[in-house]
Amino acid sequence: MGVQVKKRLMLGNEAIAWGAIAAGIDLAAGYPGTPSSEVIQTLVDLAPEYGHYVEWSTNEKVAVECAAAAAWAGLRAMAVMKHLGLNVAADALATLAYTGVRGGMVILSAGDAQCHTSSNEQDSRLFARFVKLPILDPSDPAEGFSYTKMAFEISERLELPVIVNSTPRLSHTSQAVELEPIERQRHRKAQFLEDKDRWICVAAAALRRHRWLNSRLAESRARLSGFPLVRRLYSGRRLGIITNGVAHNYVLEAVDQLGLRREVSILKIGMSFPFPEDEVAAFAREVQRILVVEELEPFVEEQTCLTLYRRDIHTPVKGKGLVPREGELTPDVVIAAIETALNIKRPKEPSETVSLPQRPLLFCPGCPHRATYYALRQALRRLSKRPLILGDIGCYTLATSYPFELLDTLLCMGSGVGMAHGFAKAGLDRPILAVIGDSTLFHSGLSPLANITYNRSNVTVLVLDNSYTAMTGAQPNPSTGYTAVGEEVARISIQEVAHALGFEYIKEVDAYDVKTVEEALVEALSHVGPSMVISRRPCALQVQRLERKKGISLKSLPKVDSEACIGCRTCLTAFGCPAIKWDEERGKAFIDQNRCTACGDCTKVCPVGAIKAEEGQK
Repeated sequence: MGVQVKKRLMLGNEAIAWGAIAAGIDLAAGYPGTPSSEVIQTLVDLAPEYGHYVEWSTNEKVAVECAAAAAWAGLRAMAVMKHLGLNVAADALATLAYTGVRGGMVILSAGDAQCHTSSNEQDSRLFARFVKLPILDPSDPAEGFSYTKMAFEISERLELPVIVNSTPRLSHTSQAVELEPIERQRHRKAQFLEDKDRWICVAAAALRRHRWLNSRLAESRARLSGFPLVRRLYSGRRLGIITNGVAHNYVLEAVDQLGLRREVSILKIGMSFPFPEDEVAAFAREVQRILVVEELEPFVEEQTCLTLYRRDIHTPVKGKGLVPREGELTPDVVIAAIETALNIKRPKEPSETVSLPQRPLLFCPGCPHRATYYALRQALRRLSKRPLILGDIGCYTLATSYPFELLDTLLCMGSGVGMAHGFAKAGLDRPILAVIGDSTLFHSGLSPLANITYNRSNVTVLVLDNSYTAMTGAQPNPSTGYTAVGEEVARISIQEVAHALGFEYIKEVDAYDVKTVEEALVEALSHVGPSMVISRRPCALQVQRLERKKGISLKSLPKVDSEACIGCRTCLTAFGCPAIKWDEERGKAFIDQNRCTACGDCTKVCPVGAIKAEEGQK
């Protein structure tokens, strides 16, 4: 009787996590970042059953170093992050390629073509080539499972970390994935084998390891024979389409819609670096012309052109120009590229374009950051000069949108604090306020905080501490009080950290106490020298989730007294809580009791006191 295979519907991120489980992962570490976050959370959920160690690290560099140490000790380890996290981890990864690993090590990089939740579209394939690490490009959740499992084997075969490259359309797409029964495995025993020439990578030793890395990559084709990394579909000669990753799905759909299966051939590349030159050269000799279909940068296109040039193959290659270099692809975009490449046009059917209303970016109901920003806006009215307000990455970034529109800059994780110091030292003639959250502070804010106090900078830092990494799914961090697997630990006090770093003015306030927050901000912005206001209150939605698990119902829900309401809309235009609605017919505000979290902040906003807390149950 054969092995029983079951199909299970799962997200791409879940499939990637299950691939790591199937490979016998011993340790996983990551930092939350959309669209990667569900990978670690799935591994957290599976840890009791399969016995691996898993953590949310303080940042991506720390996660890579944690996983690398385990892999140096012979274990199978994984580091998980979104594409921007590769930049944070770059210092470690660039040298880790030289040292290599003993156990299998996989790095998941979840990209964000279209900038759904990111500040750029960075192509991780370029990063892989830059640090000289292999990268795999799964095209769907089923390949997310099989490629992740295979990545551990490839890592041990090459003795190198292997990057698995995902995108939102893979990470957050669901598919039925075939799973063989996976038993709890006996985990490897960590053993560090001393080898100073390998593990201490400096000077002459580093140069030797660089030669080793280059030779290992040159040998990779022979070492990886038997791995299904290149796949050929169809046998037409008129057009050869080379593709990889999620773009492969759009190609399949476009070819079917155009009815071109007999006229085209498709070469799907599963590992874009090291590049499969032999397979691409053979493919090019069999087709009249080539179209490269890939998202973002012309990585495969350039490697294809270089391969053909080196081998004196003259098959014409098209790619970017027909396929956009920015954003996600769609079947229609790929259809247009194929039509242009083949000089064909199919009749266009008239279609009605429906414009959908844009969804506004709003803080969640009860979000403590809304209350803090409301207090900040009140404080600004009392200052002679409006501060330059530097933002950062997190829920508090939403202050860029209506009704607050307070932030003046936004660059990357931790940059608000670092740039605040630079603006101050540049001699800007206005107060400087940097805004940062608790998770981002522990991720990359401590060094710039130390720089502010060490170099005596007249900067105010507003820390919005909601006790969670809330924007990516309320993951715990050092200010939460428990770890990824729920183990209770001491909460690191941001106030004590700031005091140790040398801040002169530090005030911790309750985010829901709007007047006290306002007073603290006025004082801090008037203080000469480094100052900090810590506005604390846990994420309202997470509090609600935890209370519901305990069977606790919300009470004291606020309600609008329609007789007292004068229809000024202050609660909507100045506060912007999604639980506050507008009755067009009556010209009055009202509160959606199904969305309200009972924070009570709206009762402090109404200029005529028409919003009042009432006893009730949700």
